[in-house]
Amino acid sequence: MTTKALLVGINDYKTAPLRGCLNDVQAMCDVLVQHYGATEDHLRMLQDGAATKAAIVDGLRWLAEPDAASSTCMFFFSGHGTFVADQNGDEPDGRDECICPFDYETVGPMNDDALHDLYASFSPDAHLLLIMDCCHSGTVQRDIAHDIRYRFLPASYDEEQRIRAAARQIRDQRDAYVIEKLSDMRDRAVPQDEWERRIKDAIAQFDKKHFGQDEVQGQVVLLAACRADQTAADAPLGGYHGAFSYYLVETLRSAGGRLTYGALIEQVGRSLYDRGFAQEPQLECSAASRDCGFLGLTL
Repeated sequence: MTTKALLVGINDYKTAPLRGCLNDVQAMCDVLVQHYGATEDHLRMLQDGAATKAAIVDGLRWLAEPDAASSTCMFFFSGHGTFVADQNGDEPDGRDECICPFDYETVGPMNDDALHDLYASFSPDAHLLLIMDCCHSGTVQRDIAHDIRYRFLPASYDEEQRIRAAARQIRDQRDAYVIEKLSDMRDRAVPQDEWERRIKDAIAQFDKKHFGQDEVQGQVVLLAACRADQTAADAPLGGYHGAFSYYLVETLRSAGGRLTYGALIEQVGRSLYDRGFAQEPQLECSAASRDCGFLGLTL
């Protein structure tokens, strides 16, 4: 079995350049070739000016094309993240997380809803691994003392106002939903613990209905550089790299490529913590996939 991979790295942003993204792409490419038998015809790399929004969309469509030699697909992105106002009421904080292609200033970023639609075109039998070394929140762009930049582009003032409005709308919808669910309790004496339980249940039902809190279904695995409220570092680590990508690659190499996703995220998180990086890498997948080997390998 061969892995197909789309590897995207962007340093050359016009207003907020980064340094480590091209190194991240090359390091991940080397790991795929050396430890997972990836071949040139199954790898597509988009770097700097080539990593336009249209090219990334085209690359994801190429990645989703059925291939008799491959049932494992990887989309690796190293660059800036940002956020925009939620458009369809599926984000409790009013924000759609985004990745920033090279030409985001003219065509806009790629939000999580657009990416989800592209991921939906993959075969349900494919093992789809998404690795995102970018961040979606934060205010500080540089840590001058440690020569670190952060992979985040702040939203404009107007966009922040739209985000706040979207969050307020979601809160109003949730309040109305909870009140409706508890309407049968208005005219009868109810113990305090019953009130609390029913309120929590109603909120959970609303969140499940609107925000998809169920475990990720199928064979989709997401490895993210940090929590949604954190920043991801671009730092000097034997040359510049994303801190997450650097320790991810180093951990895979040390294990000869054979690690479960659960063990991988634990070791990468520990490495980041031990080196003083205030970011917690995230693993989102089904319970079964957590114990699966990287890229779907059976260990």
